[in-house]
Amino acid sequence: YQMVSRLMAVCLFALIGGIILEFWIRNQKGEKERQEAHDTFLTVLNSMDATIYVSDMQTFEILFMNQSMIDRFGRDYTGQRCHEAFFNSSRGCRHCRNPKLLDDDGNPSRTLVWEARHPVTRAWQINHDRAVKWIDGRMAHLQIATDITSIKELQQKQAAVETQLRQAQKMESIGTLAGGIAHDFNNILSSIMGYTELAMEDIPARSQVASELREVLAASKRAKDLVKQILTFSRRAETQKVVMQIAPLVKESLKLLKATISPNIEITYNLDGGEYRVVADPSQIHQVIMNLLTNAAHAMKKKGGRLDVRLGTIRLEDAPQSPFENLSPGEYVRLSISDTGHGISAAIIDKVFEPFFTTKVRGEGTGLGLSTAYGIIQEMKGTITVDSVEGQGAAFDIYLPEHIG
Repeated sequence: YQMVSRLMAVCLFALIGGIILEFWIRNQKGEKERQEAHDTFLTVLNSMDATIYVSDMQTFEILFMNQSMIDRFGRDYTGQRCHEAFFNSSRGCRHCRNPKLLDDDGNPSRTLVWEARHPVTRAWQINHDRAVKWIDGRMAHLQIATDITSIKELQQKQAAVETQLRQAQKMESIGTLAGGIAHDFNNILSSIMGYTELAMEDIPARSQVASELREVLAASKRAKDLVKQILTFSRRAETQKVVMQIAPLVKESLKLLKATISPNIEITYNLDGGEYRVVADPSQIHQVIMNLLTNAAHAMKKKGGRLDVRLGTIRLEDAPQSPFENLSPGEYVRLSISDTGHGISAAIIDKVFEPFFTTKVRGEGTGLGLSTAYGIIQEMKGTITVDSVEGQGAAFDIYLPEHIG
């Protein structure tokens, strides 16, 4: 777009220079022809979409603004100093291009092309600045600015999509590696658990060795649960999706949580009495809910606080905004789980769904909980979002397509 913009600017500079010259020549021939040239000049410049203005390079007085620029700023500032009109400043602008537009002899030198966001209109512009001789002979600064806000937004969106693609590729690679390791590790665990159980049958149940073997078996079962999480994360675990209601599963999860959390944590919930049916694997949804609930409780373990759970529906329209750009329009069930714990810092909030990333101390977390939850929800054509301010708690929202029928 810069090449096209530069070509357009060169043409405009040539056109405007020609008009100024023609205007000056006709001005010598008489008032009538001068007025005709003036009208032609204004008609051409005011028909352009680009914003154009001319200012005296010595006094900074604005000599001309085309209609597009008048519309953009809401009024015509002709006659005022440019830095006073545009920036409400009594001094010249620090970024003034005037010195760069003239050579050592005070003649026009080159066209400056630069890109910036205008501090007043907040629009992104590509600017073409050049020194020209005005009709009365004085040196003037001519600027032609083209609005490139829509192009900038497309570039930003493209960059975001590329980031998501790289993240997806990284997650897929890690998932493939983790899934392969997990299958092999699962076979080893099966042997450990099997031989442990056989050994326990050959010794007295109350012996010290039996007690130690029970610890081995318990540790093996915890390892097996971890392998299950890894397989779920890598999407190699078998799932059985059915039409189910989320509310009963939330109630069951809250009941389990109440039995294990500190009494200084208050639980509030509003399930709104709806059916909230989705197509999902109940065991996986239960795993996601319990993970988010226990994470919230862990964040409030030291100081206590309030855990709030809400269930409702939301409609996503045909042009959803981030983070819903990958979701199809329609009705969605939204499960919100928020806490008043220590929150998540801005520096790491973008990493919380990455595999093996955890802020918990060694031995308290594997870093697979949120990444597994994220993978499960995405597999069910939904999404999960996080909003948090450090020191003010965190809120996780799950969106799943509502099953209507």
